[in-house]
Amino acid sequence: MNLENILSEFLSIIKSERNREFRNEFLDRINKPQTEAVTFDELLQNAQVRNNMNFFPSENKGACHEVAMFVSFHKSVFGLKLKKDQMIPLDDVLKKLVQQVLGTCYPTNQKILLLTDKVDTEVFEPWLGNLRAIKRMGMELEIVYLRSNGSTENINKLIGL
Repeated sequence: MNLENILSEFLSIIKSERNREFRNEFLDRINKPQTEAVTFDELLQNAQVRNNMNFFPSENKGACHEVAMFVSFHKSVFGLKLKKDQMIPLDDVLKKLVQQVLGTCYPTNQKILLLTDKVDTEVFEPWLGNLRAIKRMGMELEIVYLRSNGSTENINKLIGL
């Protein structure tokens, strides 16, 4: 599975979960005015995209896989309520990515996707050496910005990769 397909499936899961929540809110508005926040593990529980992939943030620790996905959201995405511990700052996600890809899962992780809703080149700067090393080693690394309207953009060049 390529990174573009993984990203597309992940975003469709989030959108469909939000639509399911919206229907539930509409039908249960009187009894249940606010839906519960969810974790990525709950969202991806039965998703094909989750099989044979490392994912962060997640409570599911296990073997290293060829594909690794890292997510840093700073706010609700598509109106979906995520638990606070799922909202990991970009700097912390970059640290985890480098530790895993160049450390605990080296050389197994070969296709790495970082999805973020915030572009801050200053946050990327201290990690650029490591990110460039990952690319030099022949690993596929895609850093994708998720806009509030749901569109995405690869920002590798913007941050200097």
